[in-house]
Amino acid sequence: MESDTQVNWVQKIKSKRGLESIPIKGLGGTCMQPMIDYIVEHHNDCNSVMLTDGYTDTLDFSKVKGKFLIISVGVKCPIGKTNGRVKQIVLDANEK
Repeated sequence: MESDTQVNWVQKIKSKRGLESIPIKGLGGTCMQPMIDYIVEHHNDCNSVMLTDGYTDTLDFSKVKGKFLIISVGVKCPIGKTNGRVKQIVLDANEK
């Protein structure tokens, strides 16, 4: 799923090769809550992983039923409400 201020596309990934083939690009105007709301509405029984630079709005995970892993670079995402099953990993932006 690609999202910036809205969900732009959704694709089921079945393999590591499928994941590697998806281009990652920064689009600006990052507001991740629409993506979280989409997950709640369409895939709430699934566990999810979000890749981000961490610069986003304050996130509300209170309605998410699955586990949620956030992997960000340099900055921790602000979380306003949680389901208690959200974990963040912040990578060093200078690490190669």
